[in-house]
Amino acid sequence: MSIKLNTNVHLVVLLVLLGLNMSQSVAQKSQDEVCGDPIYGPKEVTRRAKITSITGPTYTEEARAKRVRGTVVLTAILCRTGKVTNIEVVQNLPYGLTERAVESTRAIKFQPAEKDGEVVSQRFRRECNFSLY
Repeated sequence: MSIKLNTNVHLVVLLVLLGLNMSQSVAQKSQDEVCGDPIYGPKEVTRRAKITSITGPTYTEEARAKRVRGTVVLTAILCRTGKVTNIEVVQNLPYGLTERAVESTRAIKFQPAEKDGEVVSQRFRRECNFSLY
């Protein structure tokens, strides 16, 4: 009976620790990926966000082998903090191409938009075309 009790205690402790780690990672993700400020469209700002560095996503080996072609469409927020947040997939592609598009979008560098002299967040739409020649 004591062996079963010890095993159950270890299991409960493990589940509690996993629960804490999961809640921390969810909180971290939401803090990193969500821009809660007022968010403006490109036509609503005085000066649009200026992208200073952007790279296209690359093919995965599997997608290249299967000759996948098409477009991944994403929406995101160019947050006033200088990070790309709230990335959402509008149209996806298989074999890791959507993930590659999200990764390359997250890595975009930009100068935030301005509205009436204040730095603000702006909506952004990106289409990542995948084609083989």
